[in-house]
Amino acid sequence: MKIYWKKGYCPQLIASRLESSANRSDSKVVSFDAIESDACQSMLYSMLEFKPPYSIPEIDARRIIWKAAVEAGGKGKITKDSLLAEIKRLANEHMGLPLERYVLATSLSLSRSVSLPGNRIQLPGQERRIVIVFEPHLPRKYQEAAVPITAQVKDVLSARHLREFLSTRVHISARSIHEAAEEALDTLDLVRGIWNLFHNMPKFGGISYRNKPLINKPLPLNQIVLGPIHTLHRPDGELASDRVYWYEPRYYGYGAIRAFKPSTAVITKMYSLFKYVRHALTASEYSEDLKKAVIRYTRALDEWDLYNAFLKLWSVLESLTRAEQDNYDVTIRRASFMFEDREYYRQILKHLRDWRNRFVHESAENDEIENCVYQLKMFVEEAIRFHLTHRFTSLSKAWDFLDLPSNKNVLRSEIQLRKDALKFLGHT
Repeated sequence: MKIYWKKGYCPQLIASRLESSANRSDSKVVSFDAIESDACQSMLYSMLEFKPPYSIPEIDARRIIWKAAVEAGGKGKITKDSLLAEIKRLANEHMGLPLERYVLATSLSLSRSVSLPGNRIQLPGQERRIVIVFEPHLPRKYQEAAVPITAQVKDVLSARHLREFLSTRVHISARSIHEAAEEALDTLDLVRGIWNLFHNMPKFGGISYRNKPLINKPLPLNQIVLGPIHTLHRPDGELASDRVYWYEPRYYGYGAIRAFKPSTAVITKMYSLFKYVRHALTASEYSEDLKKAVIRYTRALDEWDLYNAFLKLWSVLESLTRAEQDNYDVTIRRASFMFEDREYYRQILKHLRDWRNRFVHESAENDEIENCVYQLKMFVEEAIRFHLTHRFTSLSKAWDFLDLPSNKNVLRSEIQLRKDALKFLGHT
């Protein structure tokens, strides 16, 4: 049951809407009312859960859902069961596609003059290892192939970014261009996330400080951010698609991010932390959850808008401290447990929760937003550090640990109670 309908939804209602809007020809070709089908497709995607190994990018998943509706309609009446059967069949076809090699070309806000150890990082991939290559200049074959695209988005590019940022390539195997881009960016953001943890969190050796703007514009808190444009290529340099590319619209009209040039000693420490975190992730029983948390953390601090950064950070903290059915009090209790002065930090979290609710429900702004982001960032970083440095058999077991009482006498009393239970039940 790797693909299934989420609880709380009524997929049959949407299937019936599709059925009622279907137009069938004599050749059994099915078409739908455009407005109705677009709305239904969007809702169906929200209703479906794709579990590993069906880690399918959203664009590919939406294509599968749409094709499934057409196929189900061509075979008979569209129902939630016939729709799900076609979705599973098409998802299996997608997973059976051969893996092809792609190269994502982008850049990082590191100085071109920076020398990174070996100028590359290798990580596990689907078929072959994912290789990230760092270099002062993108090889000519990639530059020339991308000219038609860079010309279209020249407004988001500045001379500074092109001249100063470190060129980066991610070599990856994938079943589609969207899967290649998604996995390549996730992998690169995981690396960036670990490096940014080093610079953002004193306990990892860094000093937390914000980029200083050259102009009166907001800037992200992260030191190492993605460059403004990403293009996808075949290994020979040709574009994987001349119509598909990705760019960071937040660069539009700015140009204030300066290339970061860490010292050799700092780079050594960055790589040391990277090695440690890689080992911790490999050893973790819930490594995928932690990888996602690090990726979401660094993307939150990529935000130029501090309100967006705050909301995304809160979401990361929730993912590390509570299940969907738990309330905010659970997050506050578990996150504060990680600190020695628990009651003090519980008060900070209550303050942050209340401000978050006012902003979400009332659009209330806060003159102290930067302080709030730094406070919340501290809790997220501590939660990531906690999960990386402690071993639990699952995320839920980690939460059980965080639910324990902090009072020494109460803990000892509970230990003795369980020893008495073992004796009473005859367990030795």
